[in-house]
Amino acid sequence: MRFLSLHTYGTNLQKFLASPISFLSPQEFRWPYILVAIIFPALFFLIFKPFGVFNTSGTLLHNAVIAGYGLVSGVMAFLFFIVFPAFAKSFFASFNIGKAVLYFTVFFLMLSVANYVYKTSWCGEGSYSWCGFMVVFKRTLLIGALPLILLIIWENNRKLKNRLSVTIPTQDASSINPQGWTIYSENGKEMIRISSNQLLFIESADNYVEIYYQQEQGVEKKLLRTTLSKVTEVIDASSVIRCHRSFIVNLQHVIHATGNARGLSLEVSGISQKVPVSRRYVALVSDQLNLS
Repeated sequence: MRFLSLHTYGTNLQKFLASPISFLSPQEFRWPYILVAIIFPALFFLIFKPFGVFNTSGTLLHNAVIAGYGLVSGVMAFLFFIVFPAFAKSFFASFNIGKAVLYFTVFFLMLSVANYVYKTSWCGEGSYSWCGFMVVFKRTLLIGALPLILLIIWENNRKLKNRLSVTIPTQDASSINPQGWTIYSENGKEMIRISSNQLLFIESADNYVEIYYQQEQGVEKKLLRTTLSKVTEVIDASSVIRCHRSFIVNLQHVIHATGNARGLSLEVSGISQKVPVSRRYVALVSDQLNLS
């Protein structure tokens, strides 16, 4: 049991690391990131004088040298946010959380090297040491992690607030080879035969499901005593997917989608009722409908 649990955790971790993230991609980059990288370290050092290394009186030259850490950070941010993405487009085209962790680790490592060289040259120590570098590396992480986390949170919230409104091109049902299914009630006394060209969506209602489908005379509804889970065992079409804990939708008949990363609302052909897409299924539905 423990082995299975560890295997499950490992699988979930792999899925998490493989989750796509557009932050830092060349198409998503904005110049304010560079300004944050320059301004934040300089102001932090000038205002708080951390780690006891800036105890001298604040002369103009002294403050300029301290502010130089901001320029060092700005140069490294320019390299990692602008130059490298421009020359490694294939790497950023499939950017995910795992790559982001690796990329930011390298970024902080190289930034620490730059800060250490700058600090050693400024202090006139004349020699480098592994212990000295580790001190600078730790301080770079402590100071740099905060603005990075805030940037990622802000970027994520910005995307969540961006509402999507997309009209889906209608498909020619006559060109699609319809699949047919027979759905029975739990007691087997009731059933419905339906094809993929007819099925619109299915909604769970307590111990029943309401099946909405198209007929020549319009949209009709069939109530059966069964569960969505049992229905999904019968319906095996790629266009019919679970989009909510209470809904199954046939994407073949979706004509409009609105919402954002928190959830979508789908408009289905021939009916005014909207089909919700919960946050858990947004990525799947967006991918199936080719939403951008």
